[in-house]
Amino acid sequence: MKVLLRLAKINPDKAYTEHEANSIHARDRAEQTVWIPFENLEYFTANRDEIVAAVRSELEAMNYRSALLRSKKYLATNDEVLTELYREAEQGIKDLEKPS
Repeated sequence: MKVLLRLAKINPDKAYTEHEANSIHARDRAEQTVWIPFENLEYFTANRDEIVAAVRSELEAMNYRSALLRSKKYLATNDEVLTELYREAEQGIKDLEKPS
């Protein structure tokens, strides 16, 4: 007997088997769980302004890969400014890789 579940977050009109629902929930948990070493979190908390300024400076100099790597290290802090700078670095890399 199949148990059908409705997942409002995914698609409330579709019925899912229990296995499908568990797979979706497991994937969601895996994607949302980001581990950051405690030392990185502690360092970021103490040095946020300097880190953000350094990433901005790298972006202004068009050092997108450096900005991406520096900001990625602290993404799990969920800092909105840092996340936006990370996205800018990603876009900068994509723009450079586009054929002219």
